[in-house]
Amino acid sequence: GAIALTRRYADTAREKAKTAATPEKKAEYEKMAEGLDHIAEGTPRNFWEACQMYMLYHIFLIVDNGPGVTSMGRFDQYVWPYLKKDLEDGTITMEYAQELVDAFFLKLNIFYGGGFGKGAQTAGIGHIGQHTTIGGTDPKTGEDAVNPVSYMVLESIARLKLHEPTVSLRTTKNTPQKMWDCAIATSMNVGGLPLLQNDDCIIPGIMRELGFSLEDARNYAFIGCQEITGSGNDYPAPNGSAMGINGIYWPIALVMAINNGINPMNGRQAPAEYCSGYLYDMKSMDEVKAAYEKLTKWMFTWIATLNNYCEHEYTRLFPFPNLSISTEGCMESGKDVSAGGAKYNSYGGTATGLATVGDSLTALKYMVFDKKIVSGKEMLDAILANWEGYEPLRQRIINEVPHYGNADPYADMEQKYVMDLYYNESRGFHNERCKVYKCGMFGAADHVPPGESTWGTSDGRKAGTPIADAMSPVQGRDEKGPTSVFVSSCCFDHSRYMDGMAVNLKIHPTALNSDDGITKLQDMTKPYFEDGGMEVQYNVVDAATLRAAQQHPDE
Repeated sequence: GAIALTRRYADTAREKAKTAATPEKKAEYEKMAEGLDHIAEGTPRNFWEACQMYMLYHIFLIVDNGPGVTSMGRFDQYVWPYLKKDLEDGTITMEYAQELVDAFFLKLNIFYGGGFGKGAQTAGIGHIGQHTTIGGTDPKTGEDAVNPVSYMVLESIARLKLHEPTVSLRTTKNTPQKMWDCAIATSMNVGGLPLLQNDDCIIPGIMRELGFSLEDARNYAFIGCQEITGSGNDYPAPNGSAMGINGIYWPIALVMAINNGINPMNGRQAPAEYCSGYLYDMKSMDEVKAAYEKLTKWMFTWIATLNNYCEHEYTRLFPFPNLSISTEGCMESGKDVSAGGAKYNSYGGTATGLATVGDSLTALKYMVFDKKIVSGKEMLDAILANWEGYEPLRQRIINEVPHYGNADPYADMEQKYVMDLYYNESRGFHNERCKVYKCGMFGAADHVPPGESTWGTSDGRKAGTPIADAMSPVQGRDEKGPTSVFVSSCCFDHSRYMDGMAVNLKIHPTALNSDDGITKLQDMTKPYFEDGGMEVQYNVVDAATLRAAQQHPDE
Protein backbone atom coordinates (compact mmCIF):
# COMPACT_ATOMS: atom_id res chain seq x y z
CA GLY A 1 0.00 0.00 0.00
CA ALA A 2 2.78 2.44 0.91
CA ILE A 3 4.67 1.59 -2.27
CA ALA A 4 1.56 2.06 -4.43
CA LEU A 5 0.73 5.38 -2.78
CA THR A 6 4.27 6.69 -3.31
CA ARG A 7 4.37 5.61 -6.95
CA ARG A 8 1.03 7.34 -7.63
CA TYR A 9 2.52 10.56 -6.26
CA ALA A 10 5.47 10.04 -8.61
CA ASP A 11 3.09 9.58 -11.56
CA THR A 12 1.26 12.78 -10.62
CA ALA A 13 4.55 14.70 -10.47
CA ARG A 14 5.42 13.48 -13.99
CA GLU A 15 2.01 14.60 -15.25
CA LYS A 16 2.57 18.02 -13.69
CA ALA A 17 5.95 18.24 -15.43
CA LYS A 18 4.26 18.01 -18.83
CA THR A 19 2.35 21.24 -18.24
CA ALA A 20 4.90 23.10 -16.11
CA ALA A 21 5.00 26.85 -16.77
CA THR A 22 8.81 27.10 -16.78
CA PRO A 23 11.78 24.83 -17.45
CA GLU A 24 12.79 25.27 -13.82
CA LYS A 25 9.41 24.08 -12.60
CA LYS A 26 9.48 21.15 -15.06
CA ALA A 27 12.87 20.07 -13.70
CA GLU A 28 11.56 20.34 -10.15
CA TYR A 29 8.58 18.06 -10.87
CA GLU A 30 10.86 15.56 -12.60
CA LYS A 31 13.17 15.56 -9.60
CA MET A 32 10.17 14.97 -7.34
CA ALA A 33 9.12 12.00 -9.46
CA GLU A 34 12.61 10.51 -9.50
CA GLY A 35 12.93 10.77 -5.76
CA LEU A 36 9.49 9.28 -5.14
CA ASP A 37 10.19 6.39 -7.47
CA HIS A 38 13.36 5.64 -5.53
CA ILE A 39 11.97 5.91 -1.99
CA ALA A 40 8.94 3.79 -2.89
CA GLU A 41 11.14 0.78 -2.15
CA GLY A 42 14.58 2.21 -1.32
CA THR A 43 16.21 4.34 1.36
CA PRO A 44 16.76 8.09 0.84
CA ARG A 45 19.94 9.08 -1.00
CA ASN A 46 19.95 12.75 0.03
CA PHE A 47 18.26 15.43 2.14
CA TRP A 48 15.52 16.07 -0.44
CA GLU A 49 14.52 12.41 -0.50
CA ALA A 50 14.73 12.16 3.29
CA CYS A 51 12.16 14.97 3.57
CA GLN A 52 10.03 13.30 0.86
CA MET A 53 10.04 9.96 2.66
CA TYR A 54 9.24 11.65 5.99
CA MET A 55 6.19 13.36 4.46
CA LEU A 56 5.02 10.26 2.57
CA TYR A 57 5.17 8.18 5.76
CA HIS A 58 3.11 10.86 7.51
CA ILE A 59 0.51 10.77 4.72
CA PHE A 60 0.47 6.98 4.88
CA LEU A 61 -0.43 7.16 8.60
CA ILE A 62 -3.12 9.78 7.97
CA VAL A 63 -4.70 7.54 5.32
CA ASP A 64 -5.08 4.83 7.99
CA ASN A 65 -5.83 7.00 11.00
CA GLY A 66 -8.21 9.57 9.50
CA PRO A 67 -8.47 12.64 11.74
CA GLY A 68 -6.54 11.01 14.56
CA VAL A 69 -3.60 12.74 16.22
CA THR A 70 -0.19 12.03 14.72
CA SER A 71 3.34 13.04 15.68
CA MET A 72 6.26 14.21 13.55
CA GLY A 73 8.77 12.83 16.04
CA ARG A 74 12.38 14.08 16.20
CA PHE A 75 12.55 15.70 12.76
CA ASP A 76 15.98 17.28 13.22
CA GLN A 77 17.55 14.00 14.38
CA TYR A 78 16.16 11.96 11.49
CA VAL A 79 17.06 14.23 8.57
CA TRP A 80 20.30 15.89 9.72
CA PRO A 81 22.58 12.96 8.71
CA TYR A 82 21.35 13.31 5.11
CA LEU A 83 21.86 17.08 5.06
CA LYS A 84 25.29 16.71 6.66
CA LYS A 85 26.37 14.32 3.90
CA ASP A 86 24.99 16.59 1.17
CA LEU A 87 26.86 19.58 2.61
CA GLU A 88 30.08 17.58 2.80
CA ASP A 89 29.60 16.46 -0.82
CA GLY A 90 28.86 20.02 -1.94
CA THR A 91 25.51 19.04 -3.49
CA ILE A 92 23.34 21.46 -1.48
CA THR A 93 23.53 24.88 0.14
CA MET A 94 22.13 25.80 3.54
CA GLU A 95 19.86 28.34 1.85
CA TYR A 96 18.27 25.69 -0.38
CA ALA A 97 18.04 23.27 2.55
CA GLN A 98 16.14 25.95 4.49
CA GLU A 99 13.74 26.28 1.56
CA LEU A 100 13.06 22.53 1.71
CA VAL A 101 12.41 22.74 5.47
CA ASP A 102 10.06 25.68 4.87
CA ALA A 103 8.20 23.66 2.24
CA PHE A 104 7.97 20.67 4.59
CA PHE A 105 6.34 22.69 7.38
CA LEU A 106 4.04 24.55 5.01
CA LYS A 107 2.94 21.15 3.71
CA LEU A 108 1.94 20.12 7.25
CA ASN A 109 -0.61 22.94 7.19
CA ILE A 110 -2.83 21.24 4.57
CA PHE A 111 -4.13 18.45 6.78
CA TYR A 112 -6.60 20.24 9.03
CA GLY A 113 -10.18 20.99 8.08
CA GLY A 114 -12.80 23.35 9.44
CA GLY A 115 -12.99 21.82 12.88
CA PHE A 116 -16.12 20.44 14.53
CA GLY A 117 -18.33 20.93 17.56
CA LYS A 118 -17.07 22.32 20.83
CA GLY A 119 -13.48 21.73 19.80
CA ALA A 120 -13.77 24.23 16.95
CA GLN A 121 -15.42 26.79 19.22
CA THR A 122 -12.78 26.64 21.91
CA ALA A 123 -9.54 25.63 20.20
CA GLY A 124 -10.25 26.87 16.68
CA ILE A 125 -8.78 25.18 13.63
CA GLY A 126 -5.20 24.67 12.61
CA HIS A 127 -4.15 22.32 15.40
CA ILE A 128 -4.29 18.59 14.73
CA GLY A 129 -1.45 17.47 16.96
CA GLN A 130 1.40 17.07 14.45
CA HIS A 131 3.79 17.79 17.30
CA THR A 132 7.42 18.12 16.18
CA THR A 133 10.31 17.57 18.59
CA ILE A 134 13.76 19.14 18.24
CA GLY A 135 16.93 19.17 20.33
CA GLY A 136 17.30 16.92 23.34
CA THR A 137 19.70 14.08 23.99
CA ASP A 138 21.50 11.68 21.67
CA PRO A 139 20.09 8.22 22.53
CA LYS A 140 23.44 6.44 22.40
CA THR A 141 25.95 9.00 23.69
CA GLY A 142 23.81 11.07 26.06
CA GLU A 143 25.26 14.26 24.56
CA ASP A 144 23.14 17.27 23.64
CA ALA A 145 21.71 16.61 20.16
CA VAL A 146 21.00 20.14 18.83
CA ASN A 147 22.13 20.34 15.19
CA PRO A 148 21.74 22.80 12.27
CA VAL A 149 18.28 21.43 11.37
CA SER A 150 17.09 22.28 14.90
CA TYR A 151 17.67 25.96 14.10
CA MET A 152 16.14 25.59 10.64
CA VAL A 153 12.86 24.33 12.14
CA LEU A 154 12.59 27.40 14.39
CA GLU A 155 13.52 29.61 11.44
CA SER A 156 10.60 28.19 9.45
CA ILE A 157 8.11 28.52 12.31
CA ALA A 158 9.14 32.08 13.20
CA ARG A 159 9.58 33.57 9.74
CA LEU A 160 6.46 31.98 8.26
CA LYS A 161 4.51 32.60 11.49
CA LEU A 162 3.15 29.05 11.62
CA HIS A 163 1.18 27.70 14.56
CA GLU A 164 0.90 24.20 13.14
CA PRO A 165 2.69 22.05 13.98
CA THR A 166 3.39 22.58 17.65
CA VAL A 167 7.16 22.44 18.22
CA SER A 168 8.84 21.34 21.44
CA LEU A 169 12.49 22.07 22.17
CA ARG A 170 13.97 19.44 24.44
CA THR A 171 16.57 21.13 26.63
CA THR A 172 19.52 19.66 28.48
CA LYS A 173 22.19 21.11 30.75
CA ASN A 174 24.33 21.46 27.63
CA THR A 175 21.83 23.06 25.26
CA PRO A 176 23.86 25.73 23.39
CA GLN A 177 23.30 29.36 24.35
CA LYS A 178 22.63 30.08 20.68
CA MET A 179 19.67 27.67 20.77
CA TRP A 180 18.25 29.33 23.89
CA ASP A 181 18.53 32.70 22.11
CA CYS A 182 16.85 31.29 19.02
CA ALA A 183 14.01 29.71 21.02
CA ILE A 184 13.18 32.93 22.90
CA ALA A 185 13.38 34.96 19.68
CA THR A 186 10.94 32.52 18.08
CA SER A 187 8.53 32.86 21.01
CA MET A 188 8.65 36.64 20.68
CA ASN A 189 7.93 36.39 16.96
CA VAL A 190 5.22 33.76 16.76
CA GLY A 191 3.96 33.42 20.35
CA GLY A 192 3.93 30.24 22.42
CA LEU A 193 6.45 28.26 20.36
CA PRO A 194 8.61 26.41 21.00
CA LEU A 195 7.46 24.68 24.15
CA LEU A 196 10.47 24.22 26.41
CA GLN A 197 10.83 20.68 27.79
CA ASN A 198 13.30 19.41 30.39
CA ASP A 199 15.17 16.18 29.57
CA ASP A 200 16.56 15.94 33.10
CA CYS A 201 13.01 15.54 34.42
CA ILE A 202 11.42 13.52 31.62
CA ILE A 203 14.07 10.89 30.83
CA PRO A 204 14.32 9.51 34.42
CA GLY A 205 10.53 9.73 34.69
CA ILE A 206 9.95 7.63 31.56
CA MET A 207 12.34 5.00 32.81
CA ARG A 208 10.80 4.79 36.27
CA GLU A 209 7.12 5.20 35.41
CA LEU A 210 6.91 3.48 32.01
CA GLY A 211 9.78 1.00 32.10
CA PHE A 212 11.73 2.41 29.15
CA SER A 213 15.38 1.51 28.69
CA LEU A 214 17.85 4.40 28.97
CA GLU A 215 18.42 4.55 25.21
CA ASP A 216 14.71 4.49 24.41
CA ALA A 217 13.96 7.07 27.10
CA ARG A 218 16.57 9.41 25.63
CA ASN A 219 14.78 9.10 22.29
CA TYR A 220 11.34 10.27 23.47
CA ALA A 221 9.21 12.72 21.51
CA PHE A 222 5.85 14.47 21.81
CA ILE A 223 2.42 14.00 20.26
CA GLY A 224 -0.68 16.18 20.31
CA CYS A 225 -0.48 19.00 22.86
CA GLN A 226 2.15 17.86 25.37
CA GLU A 227 1.88 14.09 25.49
CA ILE A 228 5.13 12.17 25.92
CA THR A 229 5.76 9.14 23.72
CA GLY A 230 8.52 6.80 22.66
CA SER A 231 9.88 6.98 19.12
CA GLY A 232 8.78 4.14 16.85
CA ASN A 233 8.34 1.65 19.69
CA ASP A 234 5.40 2.89 21.75
CA TYR A 235 1.59 2.87 21.61
CA PRO A 236 0.97 5.52 24.27
CA ALA A 237 -2.81 6.30 23.99
CA PRO A 238 -2.12 9.44 26.05
CA ASN A 239 -5.74 10.58 25.91
CA GLY A 240 -7.14 7.11 26.22
CA SER A 241 -8.74 5.24 23.38
CA ALA A 242 -11.71 7.63 23.28
CA MET A 243 -10.72 11.25 23.91
CA GLY A 244 -14.22 12.22 25.03
CA ILE A 245 -13.87 10.13 28.19
CA ASN A 246 -10.23 10.70 29.06
CA GLY A 247 -10.62 12.70 32.28
CA ILE A 248 -12.96 13.80 35.04
CA TYR A 249 -13.98 17.33 35.96
CA TRP A 250 -11.98 17.55 39.17
CA PRO A 251 -13.42 20.87 40.42
CA ILE A 252 -17.04 19.68 40.25
CA ALA A 253 -16.04 16.62 42.27
CA LEU A 254 -15.09 18.93 45.16
CA VAL A 255 -18.37 20.83 44.95
CA MET A 256 -20.23 17.53 45.03
CA ALA A 257 -18.10 16.24 47.90
CA ILE A 258 -19.17 19.10 50.20
CA ASN A 259 -22.80 18.93 48.97
CA ASN A 260 -23.58 15.31 49.87
CA GLY A 261 -22.64 14.07 46.40
CA ILE A 262 -25.11 16.34 44.59
CA ASN A 263 -24.05 18.24 41.47
CA PRO A 264 -25.74 21.69 41.65
CA MET A 265 -25.45 22.01 37.86
CA ASN A 266 -28.01 19.27 37.21
CA GLY A 267 -29.26 18.07 40.59
CA ARG A 268 -27.89 14.55 40.09
CA GLN A 269 -26.42 12.69 43.07
CA ALA A 270 -23.65 10.13 43.32
CA PRO A 271 -24.45 6.68 44.77
CA ALA A 272 -25.07 6.80 48.52
CA GLU A 273 -21.84 5.01 49.42
CA TYR A 274 -19.83 7.87 47.88
CA CYS A 275 -21.75 10.68 49.62
CA SER A 276 -20.34 12.10 52.86
CA GLY A 277 -22.81 14.77 53.92
CA TYR A 278 -22.58 18.55 53.69
CA LEU A 279 -19.79 20.97 54.43
CA TYR A 280 -21.50 22.12 57.62
CA ASP A 281 -21.39 18.52 58.89
CA MET A 282 -17.62 18.30 58.40
CA LYS A 283 -15.46 19.15 61.41
CA SER A 284 -12.04 19.39 59.74
CA MET A 285 -10.18 19.56 56.46
CA ASP A 286 -9.41 15.88 56.87
CA GLU A 287 -13.13 15.17 56.58
CA VAL A 288 -13.43 17.43 53.53
CA LYS A 289 -10.54 15.63 51.87
CA ALA A 290 -11.91 12.20 52.74
CA ALA A 291 -15.21 13.16 51.09
CA TYR A 292 -13.37 14.46 48.04
CA GLU A 293 -11.29 11.31 47.71
CA LYS A 294 -14.43 9.14 47.71
CA LEU A 295 -16.01 11.19 44.90
CA THR A 296 -12.89 11.30 42.73
CA LYS A 297 -12.29 7.58 43.19
CA TRP A 298 -15.84 6.88 41.98
CA MET A 299 -15.56 9.22 38.99
CA PHE A 300 -12.03 8.15 38.04
CA THR A 301 -12.98 4.47 38.17
CA TRP A 302 -15.88 5.08 35.79
CA ILE A 303 -13.63 6.96 33.36
CA ALA A 304 -11.05 4.15 33.37
CA THR A 305 -13.78 1.52 32.98
CA LEU A 306 -15.37 3.28 29.99
CA ASN A 307 -11.97 3.74 28.37
CA ASN A 308 -11.08 0.10 28.89
CA TYR A 309 -14.35 -1.03 27.33
CA CYS A 310 -13.69 1.21 24.29
CA GLU A 311 -10.15 -0.10 24.00
CA HIS A 312 -11.37 -3.70 24.16
CA GLU A 313 -13.73 -3.01 21.24
CA TYR A 314 -11.22 -0.93 19.28
CA THR A 315 -8.91 -3.92 18.93
CA ARG A 316 -11.67 -5.66 16.99
CA LEU A 317 -13.18 -2.67 15.15
CA PHE A 318 -10.32 -0.23 14.53
CA PRO A 319 -6.90 -1.88 14.11
CA PHE A 320 -4.02 0.24 12.77
CA PRO A 321 -2.07 -1.83 10.25
CA ASN A 322 -0.22 1.17 8.77
CA LEU A 323 1.14 2.15 12.15
CA SER A 324 1.72 -1.42 13.28
CA ILE A 325 4.02 -2.46 10.42
CA SER A 326 6.42 0.34 11.40
CA THR A 327 6.23 0.07 15.20
CA GLU A 328 8.87 -1.99 16.97
CA GLY A 329 7.40 -5.12 18.52
CA CYS A 330 4.33 -5.56 16.31
CA MET A 331 5.90 -7.61 13.52
CA GLU A 332 7.84 -9.61 16.12
CA SER A 333 4.72 -10.41 18.16
CA GLY A 334 2.26 -10.62 15.27
CA LYS A 335 -0.03 -8.14 17.05
CA ASP A 336 -1.53 -4.82 16.02
CA VAL A 337 -0.60 -1.82 18.18
CA SER A 338 -4.18 -1.71 19.46
CA ALA A 339 -3.76 -5.30 20.73
CA GLY A 340 -0.55 -4.59 22.63
CA GLY A 341 1.95 -5.40 19.89
CA ALA A 342 4.24 -2.40 20.53
CA LYS A 343 7.37 -2.71 22.63
CA TYR A 344 5.94 -0.20 25.13
CA ASN A 345 2.28 0.24 26.09
CA SER A 346 0.45 2.71 28.29
CA TYR A 347 -2.63 4.89 28.37
CA GLY A 348 -3.78 7.92 30.31
CA GLY A 349 -5.53 11.25 30.39
CA THR A 350 -5.30 14.83 31.55
CA ALA A 351 -6.58 16.58 34.65
CA THR A 352 -7.47 20.12 33.68
CA GLY A 353 -8.35 22.55 36.45
CA LEU A 354 -6.32 21.13 39.32
CA ALA A 355 -5.25 24.63 40.36
CA THR A 356 -8.94 25.50 40.76
CA VAL A 357 -9.24 22.52 43.11
CA GLY A 358 -6.10 23.51 45.02
CA ASP A 359 -7.27 27.10 45.50
CA SER A 360 -10.76 25.88 46.48
CA LEU A 361 -9.35 23.61 49.18
CA THR A 362 -7.14 26.44 50.43
CA ALA A 363 -10.18 28.73 50.63
CA LEU A 364 -12.13 26.17 52.68
CA LYS A 365 -9.17 25.61 54.99
CA TYR A 366 -8.51 29.33 55.49
CA MET A 367 -12.07 30.68 55.70
CA VAL A 368 -13.87 27.86 57.53
CA PHE A 369 -11.41 25.81 59.55
CA ASP A 370 -8.28 27.88 60.30
CA LYS A 371 -9.47 31.51 60.52
CA LYS A 372 -13.13 30.61 61.17
CA ILE A 373 -14.22 33.71 59.23
CA VAL A 374 -17.40 31.99 58.03
CA SER A 375 -19.29 28.90 59.06
CA GLY A 376 -19.48 25.84 56.87
CA LYS A 377 -23.19 26.59 56.39
CA GLU A 378 -22.61 30.14 55.13
CA MET A 379 -19.78 29.02 52.83
CA LEU A 380 -21.88 26.26 51.28
CA ASP A 381 -24.88 28.58 50.93
CA ALA A 382 -22.71 31.08 49.06
CA ILE A 383 -21.38 28.41 46.71
CA LEU A 384 -24.85 26.96 46.02
CA ALA A 385 -26.11 30.48 45.33
CA ASN A 386 -23.27 30.84 42.80
CA TRP A 387 -22.06 33.74 44.95
CA GLU A 388 -25.17 35.83 44.18
CA GLY A 389 -25.75 37.98 47.28
CA TYR A 390 -22.34 37.05 48.70
CA GLU A 391 -20.04 39.35 46.75
CA PRO A 392 -18.20 40.78 49.82
CA LEU A 393 -17.36 37.23 50.94
CA ARG A 394 -16.30 36.30 47.40
CA GLN A 395 -13.99 39.31 47.13
CA ARG A 396 -12.45 38.54 50.50
CA ILE A 397 -11.64 35.02 49.34
CA ILE A 398 -10.14 36.30 46.08
CA ASN A 399 -8.04 39.00 47.75
CA GLU A 400 -7.14 37.57 51.17
CA VAL A 401 -6.81 33.80 50.83
CA PRO A 402 -3.38 32.58 49.54
CA HIS A 403 -3.36 31.20 46.00
CA TYR A 404 -1.25 28.65 44.15
CA GLY A 405 1.28 30.41 41.91
CA ASN A 406 2.62 32.88 44.48
CA ALA A 407 5.25 30.74 46.22
CA ASP A 408 3.07 30.63 49.35
CA PRO A 409 3.52 27.34 51.26
CA TYR A 410 0.00 27.59 52.71
CA ALA A 411 -1.58 27.32 49.25
CA ASP A 412 1.10 25.12 47.71
CA MET A 413 0.59 22.48 50.41
CA GLU A 414 -3.02 22.00 49.26
CA GLN A 415 -1.94 21.94 45.62
CA LYS A 416 0.59 19.23 46.39
CA TYR A 417 -2.16 17.21 48.07
CA VAL A 418 -4.31 17.44 44.93
CA MET A 419 -1.44 16.40 42.67
CA ASP A 420 -0.45 13.47 44.88
CA LEU A 421 -4.08 12.32 45.05
CA TYR A 422 -4.38 12.33 41.26
CA TYR A 423 -1.19 10.30 40.85
CA ASN A 424 -1.92 7.82 43.64
CA GLU A 425 -5.46 7.11 42.44
CA SER A 426 -4.22 6.52 38.89
CA ARG A 427 -1.96 3.71 40.11
CA GLY A 428 -4.99 1.44 40.53
CA PHE A 429 -5.92 1.36 36.84
CA HIS A 430 -4.80 -0.91 34.01
CA ASN A 431 -6.29 -2.66 31.00
CA GLU A 432 -5.72 -5.68 28.75
CA ARG A 433 -2.95 -3.95 26.82
CA CYS A 434 -0.98 -2.17 29.53
CA LYS A 435 -0.29 -1.92 33.23
CA VAL A 436 0.25 1.84 33.48
CA TYR A 437 -2.26 4.71 33.54
CA LYS A 438 -0.33 7.94 32.97
CA CYS A 439 -1.25 11.27 34.56
CA GLY A 440 -1.11 14.48 32.54
CA MET A 441 -1.69 18.19 33.07
CA PHE A 442 -2.23 19.65 29.61
CA GLY A 443 -5.35 20.71 27.81
CA ALA A 444 -5.10 23.18 24.89
CA ALA A 445 -8.42 24.99 25.47
CA ASP A 446 -9.88 22.14 27.49
CA HIS A 447 -10.40 24.39 30.52
CA VAL A 448 -13.24 26.20 28.74
CA PRO A 449 -15.89 23.47 28.09
CA PRO A 450 -15.46 21.83 31.53
CA GLY A 451 -15.85 25.28 33.07
CA GLU A 452 -19.18 25.66 31.32
CA SER A 453 -20.34 22.45 33.02
CA THR A 454 -18.89 23.23 36.46
CA TRP A 455 -20.83 24.98 39.22
CA GLY A 456 -19.29 27.83 41.21
CA THR A 457 -16.34 26.77 43.37
CA SER A 458 -15.15 27.74 46.83
CA ASP A 459 -12.25 29.83 45.48
CA GLY A 460 -14.79 32.45 44.31
CA ARG A 461 -15.07 31.26 40.73
CA LYS A 462 -18.59 31.52 39.30
CA ALA A 463 -20.51 28.76 37.50
CA GLY A 464 -19.88 28.40 33.78
CA THR A 465 -16.59 30.31 33.73
CA PRO A 466 -13.29 28.66 32.74
CA ILE A 467 -11.39 26.56 35.24
CA ALA A 468 -7.59 26.81 35.51
CA ASP A 469 -5.77 25.79 32.35
CA ALA A 470 -3.38 22.85 32.37
CA MET A 471 -0.96 23.17 35.34
CA SER A 472 -1.05 26.95 35.34
CA PRO A 473 -2.36 28.97 38.31
CA VAL A 474 -5.98 30.11 38.29
CA GLN A 475 -6.31 32.99 35.84
CA GLY A 476 -5.29 36.27 37.46
CA ARG A 477 -4.46 34.79 40.86
CA ASP A 478 -0.67 34.68 40.38
CA GLU A 479 0.37 38.17 41.45
CA LYS A 480 4.04 37.86 42.38
CA GLY A 481 5.63 37.23 39.01
CA PRO A 482 6.79 34.24 37.02
CA THR A 483 9.50 33.08 39.40
CA SER A 484 6.83 32.59 42.07
CA VAL A 485 4.80 30.53 39.60
CA PHE A 486 7.84 28.32 39.09
CA VAL A 487 8.41 27.92 42.84
CA SER A 488 4.78 26.93 43.38
CA SER A 489 4.82 24.57 40.40
CA CYS A 490 7.73 22.64 41.91
CA CYS A 491 5.81 21.88 45.10
CA PHE A 492 5.17 18.41 43.64
CA ASP A 493 7.29 15.89 41.72
CA HIS A 494 6.85 16.56 37.98
CA SER A 495 8.64 13.35 36.97
CA ARG A 496 5.63 11.30 38.04
CA TYR A 497 3.38 12.79 35.37
CA MET A 498 4.57 11.11 32.21
CA ASP A 499 1.54 11.96 30.12
CA GLY A 500 2.94 15.49 29.84
CA MET A 501 2.44 18.90 31.42
CA ALA A 502 1.85 22.50 30.38
CA VAL A 503 2.71 25.60 32.38
CA ASN A 504 1.57 28.65 30.41
CA LEU A 505 3.16 32.00 31.22
CA LYS A 506 2.08 35.24 29.59
CA ILE A 507 4.92 37.73 29.20
CA HIS A 508 4.27 41.30 28.06
CA PRO A 509 6.45 42.25 25.06
CA THR A 510 7.84 45.29 26.86
CA ALA A 511 9.53 42.95 29.36
CA LEU A 512 11.66 41.57 26.52
CA ASN A 513 12.43 44.76 24.62
CA SER A 514 16.13 44.56 25.42
CA ASP A 515 18.76 41.83 25.26
CA ASP A 516 18.81 42.03 29.05
CA GLY A 517 15.12 41.09 29.15
CA ILE A 518 15.70 38.05 26.97
CA THR A 519 18.66 36.99 29.14
CA LYS A 520 16.52 37.29 32.26
CA LEU A 521 13.88 35.03 30.74
CA GLN A 522 16.50 32.38 30.08
CA ASP A 523 18.06 32.84 33.52
CA MET A 524 14.62 32.36 35.06
CA THR A 525 13.85 29.20 33.09
CA LYS A 526 17.09 27.30 33.74
CA PRO A 527 16.80 27.25 37.59
CA TYR A 528 13.17 26.13 37.24
CA PHE A 529 14.34 23.15 35.22
CA GLU A 530 17.16 22.50 37.69
CA ASP A 531 14.53 22.39 40.47
CA GLY A 532 12.63 19.66 38.63
CA GLY A 533 10.28 21.65 36.39
CA MET A 534 9.14 19.67 33.35
CA GLU A 535 7.80 22.26 30.90
CA VAL A 536 7.05 25.92 30.29
CA GLN A 537 5.77 27.86 27.31
CA TYR A 538 5.85 31.64 26.98
CA ASN A 539 3.15 33.60 25.22
CA VAL A 540 4.73 36.95 24.45
CA VAL A 541 1.79 39.18 23.52
CA ASP A 542 -0.13 42.11 24.99
CA ALA A 543 -3.90 42.30 25.53
CA ALA A 544 -4.28 45.32 23.24
CA THR A 545 -2.94 43.33 20.28
CA LEU A 546 -5.34 40.46 20.97
CA ARG A 547 -8.34 42.80 21.27
CA ALA A 548 -7.38 44.56 18.05
CA ALA A 549 -7.20 41.17 16.32
CA GLN A 550 -10.74 40.40 17.49
CA GLN A 551 -12.00 43.69 16.09
CA HIS A 552 -10.03 43.53 12.83
CA PRO A 553 -9.22 39.88 12.09
CA ASP A 554 -8.22 40.60 8.48
CA GLU A 555 -5.31 42.68 9.77
